[in-house]
Amino acid sequence: MVNKRKGYFMLAVLWLAYVTFAMNWVAGSSLTPQITKTFFSGPVDPVVSELVNYSITTARVFANILAAIILMRLGAKKAVGVGVGLLIMGLIAIWMPNYWAYTIARMVMAIGGLMVIVYMNPVVSRYISDPKEKLKINAANTVSYNIGAFIVAVLLLCLPIKW
Repeated sequence: MVNKRKGYFMLAVLWLAYVTFAMNWVAGSSLTPQITKTFFSGPVDPVVSELVNYSITTARVFANILAAIILMRLGAKKAVGVGVGLLIMGLIAIWMPNYWAYTIARMVMAIGGLMVIVYMNPVVSRYISDPKEKLKINAANTVSYNIGAFIVAVLLLCLPIKW
């Protein structure tokens, strides 16, 4: 019973972390024109925008491999802490002095977010034994990114930001 309760707590933390990651990711992506205008004092060459998009996508690909390696070496508990820590480090992006530092901070956040989602299945497998319950939890994990994106979409619609 204690392990099951502990498992649900860890799942809640992971789920909320991934929803938060999605909110940050979608908000940052939807505000890219305003962000680049702020850093570059005007429009940016499309090549620069594409370079940033592809570099972040590349970071997301390697994050899955990195997440698996860290999980095997540290175990589930410590690996989750590393993933959540990297995800939280994405918060420093708003204080970055230039666009490239901002982009690197977003890549770190992407790696942390992807590590968190990779760790959800081992946590479910370790602490939850009922197959029907596992299915429900995995379904909730699958929609977590979409829930975060939906929250941001509603906020951006209801609270338009003036730049």
